[in-house]
Amino acid sequence: MNSRLTPQELLRAILTWFIVLSAGLLLFLLFMSKQLDAITDLDALDYAQVARNVAEGQGYSTEFVRPLSLAQIPQIDHHPEMTFMPLHPLFMAAIISVVGATKQAVALASALPFLATLILIYLLGLRYFDRRVAILSVLLLATNIWVLRFAISGLEGPLLGFLFTAMLLVLHVAEGSRRQVWWMIPAGVLLGLLTLTKEVWGLALIPTVFYVWLSAERRRRLPCLGLFLVAFVLVLAPWAVRMAHLTGNPLFTWRWYESVMETQTNPANTLYRSYQAGLQSPLQMIILHPKEMLVKVLSGFGSLYPALPIAIGPYVAAFFIVAIVVPLGDARFERMRYLVYACYLLIFLLLVIILPAPRLLFPVVPIASLIAAACFLRILGPLVRKLREPIQQRGLVWAMVILVLVQAIPVTLDLFHPEEILPTLNLSQIEALSKAVADATTGPIVTDVPWWIAWYADRTAIWVPRSWDHMDRMGQDIGQVRFLLLTPWIAQWAERERAAEWAQMWSAALSGEPVQSHGFVVYRIYPNRWVLFVRSPQATPASIPSGTPPPSTEP
Repeated sequence: MNSRLTPQELLRAILTWFIVLSAGLLLFLLFMSKQLDAITDLDALDYAQVARNVAEGQGYSTEFVRPLSLAQIPQIDHHPEMTFMPLHPLFMAAIISVVGATKQAVALASALPFLATLILIYLLGLRYFDRRVAILSVLLLATNIWVLRFAISGLEGPLLGFLFTAMLLVLHVAEGSRRQVWWMIPAGVLLGLLTLTKEVWGLALIPTVFYVWLSAERRRRLPCLGLFLVAFVLVLAPWAVRMAHLTGNPLFTWRWYESVMETQTNPANTLYRSYQAGLQSPLQMIILHPKEMLVKVLSGFGSLYPALPIAIGPYVAAFFIVAIVVPLGDARFERMRYLVYACYLLIFLLLVIILPAPRLLFPVVPIASLIAAACFLRILGPLVRKLREPIQQRGLVWAMVILVLVQAIPVTLDLFHPEEILPTLNLSQIEALSKAVADATTGPIVTDVPWWIAWYADRTAIWVPRSWDHMDRMGQDIGQVRFLLLTPWIAQWAERERAAEWAQMWSAALSGEPVQSHGFVVYRIYPNRWVLFVRSPQATPASIPSGTPPPSTEP
């Protein structure tokens, strides 16, 4: 806070803080209890199985094996994870080691950073403005349906939000401190951890370097910048060494190759499913296919353009947008918010090229809620002062209450009538089927649903390759995989994933036709039209039970 508080003011601040955060926590726990039936996001399941491997002492490895990765490192067991950055899985692994590999543990990996972010936003609101802005910011964030859903998703967004908000708080404290130089160490560490959570947020280094330079006293600029960069690099160094050892490139991640996916040359996930060694760099692919990249960029821009207003909340977002041209605080606050704007624009542009995932804009949402709250009260102040003295404060409070209630309407509706996520899927049945497949098989399984097999069955699952040719080449290099599992997903995504031959094999098995393709025959047919094939030329094709329903593309 900017001034010393009297004991009465300090007590009032502590009580206010306690009440606001308790209300936010109560709402969150209520929402969590109503919504957490299962982990539905496929990336969250992927994070979870990697985290479980770490917790069980199997190293930073994955049981969801992509043929593209297998072609570069032909190792099925304990295959090195090279798609996800490590911090979120390591944090989740720490929780799993305490409470076990459950859906609650996965959700907590998102929930705990979210709850910590509420505290940080309150502190930032107090430091930059006053208690009213701090309280309103926390309530707007705690009643945001988009934020609450990600807070129990098991995804990395809330951890990104916590780290980014913590970095902003540290930079603010540093700017007013005589020990500004030393505060650059935790600031650099936090940005390094942000990058280790999601590589695209490493781009925040560029505007943050300018912020550090401009906010430091002239004689301290070089020491501040030097310590900041040293701390940032040291945090990233172990990961860079690992990737250099595995691939020869310290900055390598398969995520960079997503920049050339969802194109005409590599539609959907076909590149991940390609058993192809000796790849060109993503930059070379972009240069060779400029028209395809332009189509992808325009599509990505259209997907991400409305993401931030939706994420903040449509009514609250209006005040955030107005705040762009309205001075709200002192020079330190203005520098901070333009740092946020610059980070948002850079990450937005990179995501448009790589993967237009709105959840990766999560770090901007907490501070955007603070900016919106400050703008709301800035606009409201002169209007309230026109009222008579006794009702000025009451009018201000009621205006804040109305804004929070409007923000909370979607949450309220969800509490009484939860939105059905993936309504065609019975996730408890999928878990049972995955475990049944694991009980009937040994060794790795090639499948179109590797995320379910890897998490629920705790079995190495290889994503079904792009074609039989890729499957055969994979078998020649690493040995033949004995089991193949196909589900209705293969038919649903056959056209988009260029998987028609796999879909035909699945459909033929369900129609009762004898199937013997590349040495595979039908081994078992499960409920929900899951078909398990076995590589056994001597085996007799399994009979289809009478009354088998016709093939359907519904999962």
